[in-house]
Amino acid sequence: MEPAPLADIIFPYTKRMTGIRRYSEILVSALERTGTPVRVHRVRKFELSIGGKPAGGLLSQKLLSWFIMTSCPVVHSLSPDVITKKTNVATIHDLIPFYHRETFMKTRRERIGYRLMFDRLDELVLIVYTEYTRRQLGELGIDMSKVEVCGFGIQDYFKPSTGQSPYPQDGLKHVVTVGDYNPRKRYDVLYSAVNSLEGVELYHIGPVNNWVRRYDELKAIADRGGKVHQIGPRENQALVDYISHADLLVHATEDEGAGFTPAEAMACGTKALVNPIPVYKELYGESVSYCPLSVEGFAKGIELSLAGSTDREALLEYSKRFSADAEAARVAAVYRKISDAY
Repeated sequence: MEPAPLADIIFPYTKRMTGIRRYSEILVSALERTGTPVRVHRVRKFELSIGGKPAGGLLSQKLLSWFIMTSCPVVHSLSPDVITKKTNVATIHDLIPFYHRETFMKTRRERIGYRLMFDRLDELVLIVYTEYTRRQLGELGIDMSKVEVCGFGIQDYFKPSTGQSPYPQDGLKHVVTVGDYNPRKRYDVLYSAVNSLEGVELYHIGPVNNWVRRYDELKAIADRGGKVHQIGPRENQALVDYISHADLLVHATEDEGAGFTPAEAMACGTKALVNPIPVYKELYGESVSYCPLSVEGFAKGIELSLAGSTDREALLEYSKRFSADAEAARVAAVYRKISDAY
């Protein structure tokens, strides 16, 4: 007889891969693989593009999550938008909406949506990736003794590619970036930096995800320089091929909850260049290169990084810190503590 599940796990599900869906699937697989029985509930996200921005996704998931039947001592919502009345553990990926209100809370609809997402935080045990997010929760008045830092894991298919390079044999340096068109990811800076360089081309992998206006703005920058290739999403092995064979992975952002892509790049033996936001400094230390979040800063950073050497073995060794099984063990310990008090 199979053991009774210790936790009901609720997570948002979208047809296209997102950071939250990826985190959720990695965690669920690792919990099951390492012997923590769970019952999984996927909540479909229905989203439109209104005015070139995503709309309706938060409300649709909040409403659909109310119909989920749970009975385990632990009910873990892997995102704030699927917190239910029975949820007692929630993963907080980031607090970006509260620190970048001018982008994410401009309209009344957006403010109501985020209020619905975060209205029960002070009642729950919270799981976060980093000490930085834990401190941010404390600044918002959350009891920090109820916040558990569990880190994150990456998929085990991120490893050096043995396949053929997807890049053309054109004698250029090939730089890659990965992510959707969320405006906090400063692809405008990155595109403009690459446009200013000779002998460098950028390949941008990722879906639009209803950020239609932002995509159109960036396409105009890409078209002006002719050095940026917006190639859309790629399947797992193709993504690994692009990252593994790139000369450099770059990521420009105003903020992140964690930022998976530098860890995934390191696991493929590829060095990364990022701007020095707090979570990157905490997670990656000196294993990545840093530059200012400006066109000039990234242009100079790319030049210096491409001119430098790459210690692939050191990158591969550092990437082992991002173990899905280790993350699952920390999350399971939270479950057991709650279950023992149930």
